[in-house]
Amino acid sequence: MSETQNPVASAFAGRTPPHSQEAEEYLLSCCLLDGGDTLAKAQAAELSPQVFYVKANGVIFGKLCEIQQRSPPVAIEKLIEELRTSKQLEAVGGVPYLMQVSGRIPTTAQASYFIEKVRELWVVRESIEANLASVEAGFNYQGGLGEFLATNRARLEKIADDAPRHAQLFEWDALLAFDAKHDPSCFYGDRFLCRQQAAIIAAPSGIGKSVFALQLAAHSALGLPLFGLRVKQPLRVLYVQSENILGDSAEAAQGIWKNLALTKDQEKTLRANLRIERWTGKLGAEFIAALRTAFRRRPFDVVIIDPLLSFLAAEIGKDQKIVSEFLRNGLDPLLAEIAAAAFVIHHTGKPPQDAAKVGEKTDEELRYAMIGTSELTNYFRAVINLSSVRGTKGVYKLTFSKRGNMAGLVDDTGEPTTRLYIEHAKPGEGFFWRVSDWQPEQDTGGKFKTKFDLAKALPVYDSARDWRENETAIADALGMSPRAVRAHRRAIEGGA
Repeated sequence: MSETQNPVASAFAGRTPPHSQEAEEYLLSCCLLDGGDTLAKAQAAELSPQVFYVKANGVIFGKLCEIQQRSPPVAIEKLIEELRTSKQLEAVGGVPYLMQVSGRIPTTAQASYFIEKVRELWVVRESIEANLASVEAGFNYQGGLGEFLATNRARLEKIADDAPRHAQLFEWDALLAFDAKHDPSCFYGDRFLCRQQAAIIAAPSGIGKSVFALQLAAHSALGLPLFGLRVKQPLRVLYVQSENILGDSAEAAQGIWKNLALTKDQEKTLRANLRIERWTGKLGAEFIAALRTAFRRRPFDVVIIDPLLSFLAAEIGKDQKIVSEFLRNGLDPLLAEIAAAAFVIHHTGKPPQDAAKVGEKTDEELRYAMIGTSELTNYFRAVINLSSVRGTKGVYKLTFSKRGNMAGLVDDTGEPTTRLYIEHAKPGEGFFWRVSDWQPEQDTGGKFKTKFDLAKALPVYDSARDWRENETAIADALGMSPRAVRAHRRAIEGGA
């Protein structure tokens, strides 16, 4: 069967538009094999008769959809009878062609692949048609460059908006064979964040979120760990922010650059991999469209969006529907489309007046410690919190509150952890974050009341041993935890 109906064909001067008759027939065969399960998946992926290149295959698919809706399950006998009743049987090739199609493939194991192949080639054909229309408009150009470019862009964006959704079936063989330790889509930690996923970083106003975001961007571009969060490889990063003018970003960039002490090769890598841009006035769907355009111009692996409130066209505490649409119908499909990951910077709310009476929050509580609805925590695959430590000067707690056990962080003793303490660089060193030596004092019972006896600790200290051995020995001698000893490290080393 080779009859086709495609408006692009005539513009090709004898060239055949991209298509796969085999994939179309294999897909129809799968639809007939399992009584309608494959057909349901194809419909969930928003396939329609129009996406088939072979006209007869589109007619058959449409008739199968009618049967599925009116009198399931689908079957070859029902299909033949329906086509005969509607006087379309001979037009699609008669019973011989239907029998040929129904016996094309013995299993539905690759049904998702055929759904995606049919979808993919339809999008390509539609893109060709749109580009041909742009070429024709160019030859007939009469002026108005802005309108001309906007019309061309709108043609392609409409295809992206109207395209059937990608349908991915997780086959059991693929699920059981998956190697989590060697996941090629993983960017950070032990699958802490992968392609097509997003994480949110929540912190109070004025704490240095933008410096942290730029530092994360630089380390990601270089493939270097940041505070224990492992970066699998050098990544192409787009850092989009709205709140900092050139001078603000320059101060942070210079401090981070100096702190990294880059080699010439690393400098070259950082310049090539990290793009820093300031965007204003782009909200909601317009922001998502701008991200898509930015990717087309210069592809990236990771986008860092700083902050969320500058690009979300909603009152985040009230408009949960708009928030959901922005994340699940905007950002999420875009990340899937371009196979990228995202970090989104966001604000936490004003602390309560009686915050001093509130104990340390658990990881579960921290996940929801941000402005907005619970949809934020539910949507984002990972959550990172940055908060000040009460009673200290310039010490901040960095908590990987969601999926933290997959970030790969360890404390000074090599034990896995989801929390660590960081601080700003000292005056004169520039703008960047560094690991802090500060640790909360606590005994083995976990209460913040440990009394450290320096007079007893100093005789135990042996300069011939490394710090970890000294730390363990002193902790044993004083009957306290190694973490409490670590809080007094400077005093011990100074006295020794």
